[in-house]
Amino acid sequence: MPPDLRRAHSRNDAAVLRLYGLPADATEPTIVAHLMNLYKELTAKNEKVPPVEVLRPPACWFVYLFVRWFDKWFNISTTKHLNN
Repeated sequence: MPPDLRRAHSRNDAAVLRLYGLPADATEPTIVAHLMNLYKELTAKNEKVPPVEVLRPPACWFVYLFVRWFDKWFNISTTKHLNN
């Protein structure tokens, strides 16, 4: 690995460890133990962690876009009540 890239990785590792409250020279077992303790604290607070919701546009969004396209293509104003 080139020296510049190795130095960048080292600085990034030190910054991440600092964000987690660990010293820059922490060993891997220390890091894993700390992360497991954080996980236990998080899961103890929330017995059931809700799933992450994926944001998707509503199904009617396609209809809205189609109507807008139709209006522009045929120069018909069927969506006067919609924002421009």
